[in-house]
Amino acid sequence: MKIKDNLLNKEQVLKNISKNNIQILSDIKILKKTGSTNDDIKNILNGIISHDFIYFVISEQQTSGKGTKGKKWYSPYGKNIYLSMGWKSKFPLSKFSGLSISAAIEIVNSLNKELNLDLNIKWPNDLMLKGKKAGGILVETSSDKKETKIVIGVGINVLMSNASTSKIDQEWTSLIYHVRKSLDRNRLAALIIDSLLNLSRNYSRQGFRNYRTKFKKLNFLKGKECKIKTEKNSYFIGKVMGISNKGELIVKNKDKEHLIRSSANLIEIN
Repeated sequence: MKIKDNLLNKEQVLKNISKNNIQILSDIKILKKTGSTNDDIKNILNGIISHDFIYFVISEQQTSGKGTKGKKWYSPYGKNIYLSMGWKSKFPLSKFSGLSISAAIEIVNSLNKELNLDLNIKWPNDLMLKGKKAGGILVETSSDKKETKIVIGVGINVLMSNASTSKIDQEWTSLIYHVRKSLDRNRLAALIIDSLLNLSRNYSRQGFRNYRTKFKKLNFLKGKECKIKTEKNSYFIGKVMGISNKGELIVKNKDKEHLIRSSANLIEIN
């Protein structure tokens, strides 16, 4: 395995983004260290007036990276990809249901093609490789009557090794363990940016409809039995059937199908 041990470089990232998408990209900013790239993007969006503004922040390290369910995302220096996309849209928030799944689909398909991997998606936003978590996506939104502000945070384990950390409390993996070709983080960052720019084009035109079909092949939980927590704090066991038109997880218990809207209600069993 060859590793291109270079730091992230704006020029190198930009030259690997497709020509069509360069036209809709406002800019990218690369930092050595930050608290959270999602928080950085929120601050940038607050000062922007124009619609269809798309901006990226990438950092070599995060000191307060965010995961799902309030967990901290461990972010060692110079090993992985930590980036966030800021997108200011004229469309209402209701148009963006299923966005985290759609972002995951774009990214997974791009990385699978580039690196000959078999990444799939654990609903709603975990990127899985050989049954272990290799990355995650955190979408945060806010809106008013005039616009919607969207922040899509992406973390991908690239060069992180087992020897580098004992701070992660779940099974995880890194791309370095699964590829035979050289890993260049600048190239990978550009692929992820390109994927999210494709998302902004496709989602604005078609919404979640086409992504639901694509998710079927990538659904890590398909056919699995899961323990579901209800709003009354009781539990039931159900089989994962798929996702709804709004990106909700469909779980069947006996003859009844339930729509699960939050990962906080999902406890995987097998």
